[in-house]
Amino acid sequence: MRNIFDSDPELDNVELGGHVCSVHRATGQREYPCLISIATDRATYRGLNLRDVEPDVCLRHLNALVSHHPHRVEPVTPIRDFDLARFSFVEAVDVVASLDYRTDLNQDEPDGARALRAAAI
Repeated sequence: MRNIFDSDPELDNVELGGHVCSVHRATGQREYPCLISIATDRATYRGLNLRDVEPDVCLRHLNALVSHHPHRVEPVTPIRDFDLARFSFVEAVDVVASLDYRTDLNQDEPDGARALRAAAI
């Protein structure tokens, strides 16, 4: 968090989610659960003397959400969960290719197929 606050003096709030890659024990499917979620402002963070705190007491003081059993990969619900669907990409469309007068050889059919289609008409 220190690095994030130090990177931008205008930044006032930071929210972090600690995720791990794992395999769901019941389904065998890959997952990316959140094991810790924390949000704090610059003034609160600057008021901490991190050399002398007890980590669990400090996290409780900051109202962090921490997995009860991180070794068993029990997730917590993040403070803020981003809707990744908002950032999905759409299918690419090659607009410039349609401006070219030359034949697109990837979509051109063989001469034999063209002749058979012409004979059928």
